[in-house]
Amino acid sequence: MSTVETMDRNEATLQLARAIAADTKLGALPWDDLVLVARFDEGVSKVNGFAYQAGGASRPVAPRGAAVLDAFIDLRAATAADDQADWIACKLHVRRAGGKLSLDFEYEQPDRWKISPANVKQMSEALRPAD
Repeated sequence: MSTVETMDRNEATLQLARAIAADTKLGALPWDDLVLVARFDEGVSKVNGFAYQAGGASRPVAPRGAAVLDAFIDLRAATAADDQADWIACKLHVRRAGGKLSLDFEYEQPDRWKISPANVKQMSEALRPAD
């Protein structure tokens, strides 16, 4: 259930972080950095990304259930501006050490961070966080 009517960007970001922390699939994986991409394009909403380990290994990931996607939906609503179209993709990076979280938004290029079976290796490298 969305609570966006009373939620600002900071609250929505905190809700997203909590949803990720509570996700049993993401929490069970060994990772030092987690990058998730939420895409909203042509009526389709999707969240997927990569879990990265310090040694360089990465693996494709997707959250279990709808809580993380719901939190991205609330974040999208909370960041909406009257004078600008909604973002179509959001890239979230979490660094486990220190709990640092960052967000980047895409407003124009729907395929910028699109992850598909055809480009999974390429996107794993393109989305890899800098040290």
